[in-house]
Amino acid sequence: MDTTVYVPAGRPAPASGRPHAVRARNLTKTYGKGEAIVRALDGVDVDFEQGRFTAIMGPSGSGKSTLMHLLAGLDSATGGQAFLGETEITGLSDKALTKLRRDRIGFVFQQFNLLPMFTAEQNITLPVELAGATTDRAWLDTLVETLGLSGRLTHRPGELSGGQQQRVAIARALIAQPDVVFADEPTGNLDS
Repeated sequence: MDTTVYVPAGRPAPASGRPHAVRARNLTKTYGKGEAIVRALDGVDVDFEQGRFTAIMGPSGSGKSTLMHLLAGLDSATGGQAFLGETEITGLSDKALTKLRRDRIGFVFQQFNLLPMFTAEQNITLPVELAGATTDRAWLDTLVETLGLSGRLTHRPGELSGGQQQRVAIARALIAQPDVVFADEPTGNLDS
C-alpha cells in the first residue's frame, strides 16, 4: 500500500529558491481526547521536490493518507504548518483553501469519488467547469488517449470497470494541469 505525490516539472521555483513544491513543518494531527487520543501524525517535517514522484509507504494506519489529506488541504491540522510552494495552506480560510485546491491541486482518491449521474467525460472536466474555465480540448484528448479511455467517455461510472473508473479519476486530477497531484493508492485497480 502506498500513496504518491507527483509535482510536474517546469513549475517556477518558490521565491526562496528552494525546489520544494510541497512541505510540512511540525505537522500534527490528533483524533479524540484524553486517554482515547490518537496521534495520527506527530511533528512531521517533510519536503517534496518539484518534478518528482514520491511514494509514501508504510503499514495500514501509519498516517500516510492523513499526511496527504493535510498536505492537500482536505483536512485540517491539529498543529504545525503545510505549504504548497510558498503558500501556507494551514492558515487559509475555507474559501481560499477551496480555490487553492481547485486551481493548484489534483487528487486521486482511493475510492474514485466519481459522480454516478455524470458521464466519464463530465467527471473528468468537472474541476475545470467548477472553476468557471474552459476545458483545453487538446489536453483532454491527450489524457483520454494516454489513459486508454477512448470510447468510454459517454459511459457513467456504473458502466465502467474498476480500472476504467480509476483512470477517469486520474484524468480528473490532471485536467486542470495542477501544481501537484496527490494520489492515494492510485494504481490499486489498474493492471501493469
